[in-house]
Amino acid sequence: MPRCFHEAEYARIAIKLILVINGHEIDWLSPINDALKKKLKRQIKTWNLTVAVLNNQLAYENQLISV
Repeated sequence: MPRCFHEAEYARIAIKLILVINGHEIDWLSPINDALKKKLKRQIKTWNLTVAVLNNQLAYENQLISV
């Protein structure tokens, strides 16, 4: 494993998992977000993760993708 992984201060690092679903309706995102958080509950707690589900419109507005 690279040296930077051993030396990183993981308590200070924010890890965000973002799932982007192309063409998905905004109203449909919440149930998927909830299900994903439920499935990843242990990992979220262990790694202090932030999980979000976005469609392509929201991802574009948050500058995560370009057209």
